[in-house]
Amino acid sequence: MEHVALTTTLDPGVDLFPIAAPADPDSAFVLVVRDDDTRGGFLSTICDFLGLPVEHVGGDEDLAPLLRINPPIAVVAELDGPHQDGCHVMKTVASIDRTLPILLLTDGNPADLGAVDAVRELFGLTRIATATGLGDIGKLVDFLCQASREAGQLRLLLA
Repeated sequence: MEHVALTTTLDPGVDLFPIAAPADPDSAFVLVVRDDDTRGGFLSTICDFLGLPVEHVGGDEDLAPLLRINPPIAVVAELDGPHQDGCHVMKTVASIDRTLPILLLTDGNPADLGAVDAVRELFGLTRIATATGLGDIGKLVDFLCQASREAGQLRLLLA
């Protein structure tokens, strides 16, 4: 039996893993990967203030199908979550959309931040931000406002 080697050239414009666009602008949301109800509630309060719907997903759930079926405008996760750490979240997001904004909540440990940089570079992620827990509220609000604005969803009313 003769073996024939097949080679193909992929067109860079062809998306092998298409992502469903939100059905309408009002369906945009922030995906919060959480293991801690306290952080999830606080993030929901901030998103509510900014007019951003929030979807929570447990740290033990598979993110890939969720990201493909209904892509969020941003993902927020803990870097050192007990079930699904931030590096795993980054790897999963990279397999779907390398430009999706991700905010990782950290404890500021330099070794952890170095790991974030290594994973970002390894998987070609372009939109990673870190904040020191929930204490860095300015960075958190800035991240959410920017992701919302870029998605055309900024609803904060200025008086």
